[in-house]
Amino acid sequence: MPPGQARPGQKTAFLDKNAMKFCQAFNQQTKELESSKILNVKIMINDKKEYQFTIQGQITSELIKKASGEKKTISEEEIEKIAQEKLPHLNTDDLEKAKKIVAETGAYVLAIFVLLYLFLKVFKESKTFRLVVSIFT
Repeated sequence: MPPGQARPGQKTAFLDKNAMKFCQAFNQQTKELESSKILNVKIMINDKKEYQFTIQGQITSELIKKASGEKKTISEEEIEKIAQEKLPHLNTDDLEKAKKIVAETGAYVLAIFVLLYLFLKVFKESKTFRLVVSIFT
């Protein structure tokens, strides 16, 4: 969801009558952020239709697009930087696993050619490695 631009609609319909209240709270909390960013937002709703939301930073695919630029490749250092930024919001505390998650996002979602040595290091025996190498060769 772009910062400061939430409005009741399809993406907030599950909040029912609280959609407007959520949009106002979200827009207030994110008004200082750059509007071109798309944010991950985790919304938890209880049985009483009360909600809590946390903003989990910019989405991984956008960070990868920004890091890759026009060259459409991304170095291990850039992947590590993104992984460190996303680490608090991932299902792991291990930086190596976080790097693998970020690299897979780049390979699957954006079809960016992650440098071959990174694949050899991270995906040596995985299905992801074989799939991506076959796409780019």
